[in-house]
Amino acid sequence: MVGGGGERKTLRIVAKYADACNLYGSVETIKRKLDVLKEHCKSVGRDYDSILKTRLSPTVIDDDKEMAKKRLLQNSKEMDEAVALSGSVYGTPEDVSTQIQILKDAGIQYHIVGLDPSRELETLDRFANNILKKER
Repeated sequence: MVGGGGERKTLRIVAKYADACNLYGSVETIKRKLDVLKEHCKSVGRDYDSILKTRLSPTVIDDDKEMAKKRLLQNSKEMDEAVALSGSVYGTPEDVSTQIQILKDAGIQYHIVGLDPSRELETLDRFANNILKKER
């Protein structure tokens, strides 16, 4: 797996050598990077579909979307607010399910969950019981 999204070098390396890549950013950014990856795959003669596309996202789940947003921003103090929000998954279980589906629709095959460090077990339990069970 290659993590990163540099469009000229990193994604070209992914196209040549990687079995998987991990991307970060907003849905629009992800779509653009996957389009770039497709072009690199064409240029090196690689099947784009042979590469697993993942996204690691800080994930905060709460019954109240605004509380989830507040906790997310508290955990992302070093990051620009807009970047933190666009690169994360947060909100109610329904919000999180919707955001993950949007990422799937954009081309992400696996969502890697970065659990809320202040409530890891609670977040894992909520994710498993409210999101994964519904997807099956």
